[in-house]
Amino acid sequence: MNSTGLRIGRGRFSGHLAETARALVVGLRRHALLYALSIGALIIAFVAATLIDRLFDIELVVLFSVPIFVLVGAGALWFVIREAFHLWWSDYQGGLLIELGRLIASDLLAPQRIANLLHASVLLSIFLSAFNTLKVLLPALNPFQWDPAFMEWVRIIHFGI
Repeated sequence: MNSTGLRIGRGRFSGHLAETARALVVGLRRHALLYALSIGALIIAFVAATLIDRLFDIELVVLFSVPIFVLVGAGALWFVIREAFHLWWSDYQGGLLIELGRLIASDLLAPQRIANLLHASVLLSIFLSAFNTLKVLLPALNPFQWDPAFMEWVRIIHFGI
């Protein structure tokens, strides 16, 4: 690592942490437009809530974060179960837990994967909270103007039923 690189502690874990930090920075640059759009939607929701004297509920960001992390945990559990079954099915002769630990460290905890997970979680939480706030405020901003159009679209989509 050159002198301008990120250094955090010593050892294998610190190198992994530094790689994850680099992946986060690269991902932030790569997803800058998505961050701008999500934060823009959040600002619009905040301004709309302020214009009609309603409180903007920032707790929605946390509310939408919990299901995302539950789904991520379920996906990680599925990965471990799938890999354990795959190792068992292929008559793997080594230690199952050692091999699963190696697979988790090399695949699930890869710096790029962790960075992508964090970016996706933050973006989804921000955007979903803005979307939900605007959805709740819509009747107060412009009540029932779009209802006939939505009913007609639903009738067309469902072939007149």
